[in-house]
Amino acid sequence: MNRELSFNASIVTKDNTNPTLTPDFPRRDFGADINSRIFVGSVDWTPNQKFGLSSGYTHTHVTSQAQVIFFFNSVRQDGISRYFMKDNFAFINTFIQFHPRVSLTTGYRFQKDSGQGDRLPASPAELIGSYPLQFQTPEFRLAVKVAKNVDWIAGYQWYDYKERFQNLQHYNAHLPYTSLRIYFDRGRGE
Repeated sequence: MNRELSFNASIVTKDNTNPTLTPDFPRRDFGADINSRIFVGSVDWTPNQKFGLSSGYTHTHVTSQAQVIFFFNSVRQDGISRYFMKDNFAFINTFIQFHPRVSLTTGYRFQKDSGQGDRLPASPAELIGSYPLQFQTPEFRLAVKVAKNVDWIAGYQWYDYKERFQNLQHYNAHLPYTSLRIYFDRGRGE
């Protein structure tokens, strides 16, 4: 490794079992089992002060199972509740300084959680939950130094968000923006 290129990776795995016996139902275990796996990796490359590139990926896989009691047609029903998360998130960002007064920052982020997939309850006593969604947002931002302590910034970001529920929500937005950034003490030499 050198100071221009770095790789990062991590894995977190947890298996949590929480058995609980209740006094009302001594023969029934009302515990919860939660298993999670998180994998993270990223790469950062900065060959000089005028260019930088970073990218990464995160995968989060969570499953849980818990004993539940619910009422259906006024009849107590013992059941099981299951939750599923299979989330994938990726990003890439760049920084380019074209001139000492002009720089461009770009980025793209993508997230998709397939949730339970095609899994359906095996019986009326099984509850399955998840939040399947897809989200992406590209963005760019141009910064221009107009004076020693003032930057003008102009940018654009697009949001595209989709949920896969019965109502099939699909939301997107185009967000152009501009601003002035004023520094009170930028420092000497700039």
